[in-house]
Amino acid sequence: MDALISLKLDPLVAEDLRSGRQDARESEALREVMARLNTSLQPMHKLRHPDLDQFFIVLIQQANLSQALELLRKTSGVEAAYSKPRPEMPFDL
Repeated sequence: MDALISLKLDPLVAEDLRSGRQDARESEALREVMARLNTSLQPMHKLRHPDLDQFFIVLIQQANLSQALELLRKTSGVEAAYSKPRPEMPFDL
């Protein structure tokens, strides 16, 4: 099962990623972490807006979630990385 990680990125890093610049220095560290985790980033919001452009999502295997969060939080250009627990039923059926 996959887990969802939400990221808030530095504005320069976010712009590099949204524009597709693969050689930009600002996003180099984050691109290396994504390769190491064998995953990719997706913009959280398809609509371009200055208040929303910094937010991205990452799908990662549940077993690798804590390692991925720790690594992302230490990565240059990442302002925040978090994962909400999956919703559960309040009782067993």
